[in-house]
Amino acid sequence: MKFRITLVLALFLAAFASCKKDGPNPDADKEILLRDSTYYYSLVLSLWTDKIPEPKMKSKDEIDLRAFTGNLSTAEQVLDKVKSYTTLDRFSFIDREGVVGEEIGQGLHKEFGLVPDYFSPDQTAQNAKLYIKLVQKNSPAEAAGIVRGMEVLSIDGNSKIDYTTQKNQGFALVNKLFGGSEKISLQVKNPADGKVSTVNLNAASYQIDPIIANKVVERGGKKVGYLAYTSFVEVLTKTGTNSYYNGLVQAVKNLESQGIQELVVDLRYNGGGSTNAAELLTNLLAPTKVGTGVMYSYKINEYLKGWGWDNESNPEAPFRSVKFNKENSLNLSKIYFLVTKSTASASELLMNSLIPHMQVEIISQNDAGSYGKPVGFFGLGVVDDYAELYITSFQTLNSDGNGDYFNGLSGTKKNSTDDIHHALGDPDERMFADALYHIVNKTYQSASASTRRSSTGQEIRPKAFDIPMKNDVSMSMFKFANDKNMPQIK
Repeated sequence: MKFRITLVLALFLAAFASCKKDGPNPDADKEILLRDSTYYYSLVLSLWTDKIPEPKMKSKDEIDLRAFTGNLSTAEQVLDKVKSYTTLDRFSFIDREGVVGEEIGQGLHKEFGLVPDYFSPDQTAQNAKLYIKLVQKNSPAEAAGIVRGMEVLSIDGNSKIDYTTQKNQGFALVNKLFGGSEKISLQVKNPADGKVSTVNLNAASYQIDPIIANKVVERGGKKVGYLAYTSFVEVLTKTGTNSYYNGLVQAVKNLESQGIQELVVDLRYNGGGSTNAAELLTNLLAPTKVGTGVMYSYKINEYLKGWGWDNESNPEAPFRSVKFNKENSLNLSKIYFLVTKSTASASELLMNSLIPHMQVEIISQNDAGSYGKPVGFFGLGVVDDYAELYITSFQTLNSDGNGDYFNGLSGTKKNSTDDIHHALGDPDERMFADALYHIVNKTYQSASASTRRSSTGQEIRPKAFDIPMKNDVSMSMFKFANDKNMPQIK
């Protein structure tokens, strides 16, 4: 096709046009160019470029992008239209606010720092109450005394926040807890003493500490390490490593120095992040036998291949296979991961990369596994950095060539429960307890046997109800500009 022949030339022409366009309404002009750029770079970068309709030709040397974008108002609408053809792509997005660079690239969050979810003690229930399941370190929520397990009784004075009511309203009120509002007022009940209080929160920027817990417990004569990790924040800069790199290395070193014989890694709320961070943790946790073999490889489209971006003989090719670089002495033959449907992308990359090399036990809930995102992207600033495009551009495959887990990595034990009535890392917390039981007994206990009971004998086995995420930025896998000399398309 003519489009394929003139693709590289058109790429530079499109970039030139995006820099030179001016007019009486600059913002309107930028939006038009952003719409065109979204379609164009989807054709160039998408993993599923063969599914996207090629543009019509104005002449033998000029493509007509407006035939595809002209009747759409926003770039987001263009991207939605593209994704209607690339049916596996539920991930590509447009970042107009620089959120990715701050949250994943720098670990800088501006939010309340809490994650809510709906739980019911009855597995057959159709309605549920709202609880806090995670409070991020250093966040406004932590500073205000919010803790895991608190029941939320009202939001900004509105007490109609049960699952059924909020589902019918698109979770508009509950989504305020994820951020977006500058201030919020919560009435909460403390799980420890049942005390009800009102907490006023102000959204603020804070530096996330993704290591929620790092400890060792003893079970069955074995030392068991536990590491709860909430986000794969970028660990490299253009000049070297950063504090997130050092923190992750030190966390594993702490477990290693105590002579752990088993390890449980809690990724239940880890939506992913930087591939560099995933590679670091994979190296730290892998057995020593991996040597310098392949950790994972990439699948990319024909255009990126044509540019040599997966050239194994070119050390600067961004999508050549990633090799192990095991430097520490931790040498386990088995590892446990605690996951939910919020466990995505870089978290799944870590687990999938280890599967060929050691026994990987995945403990999940609700008869499901992880989220299912074996793909990722890199940021592309367009229209004088008016926005950044994140077009799904690569898929990762482990050393066995496996990476089609679009429905998630399935749990070895799939009927555990996220026990919000216990702190993360508490040996009595159900998901951690299920791992400990298997470590001691080499088998998993049944769901009924692992159920907690109240003083009256009533089963307490919380059922989780998923809240649709406000955005997918926190469930993503990114390659950054400092990542292996990542080429920048300008």
